[in-house]
Amino acid sequence: MDSISREGGDGDRRSKIFTDGEGSNLALVARRLLKESDLRGAFFGPASFSDPAWHILLDLFVAAAERKRVSVSSLCVAARVPSSTALRWIKHLTDAGLIGRTADHEDRRRFFIHIEPQAFADMAAYLARISGGTSPVTQEMAAPRQG
Repeated sequence: MDSISREGGDGDRRSKIFTDGEGSNLALVARRLLKESDLRGAFFGPASFSDPAWHILLDLFVAAAERKRVSVSSLCVAARVPSSTALRWIKHLTDAGLIGRTADHEDRRRFFIHIEPQAFADMAAYLARISGGTSPVTQEMAAPRQG
């Protein structure tokens, strides 16, 4: 399996970022979770099971796996809540170090949001665990954090 190692400050084993088919497979799992959330909303109403932070992380995981950039406005839509609520969650997740902002070099008024490498690795490990992933990298990464 091809992977890129991006070491965090602590050299955590979760810092491998997928570059091959497994990342794509996990992106499909993330997409499935987003579709399931939409289906729940269709049955029970979108406000019944609102989880903007989770929707943001799933959307950014898929975008990273597909090497796509995500604008703030696009991410607000993906959060499935009003823009003001989504912006608060984006700030919270940024402050928590899970996502980051990058200025658009062509339009300085616009920012792109990305999932940070450690959060990507954590999402990959979680998605592999719930989907029964068995590759050496996902097995190594699939242990929940301690503490």
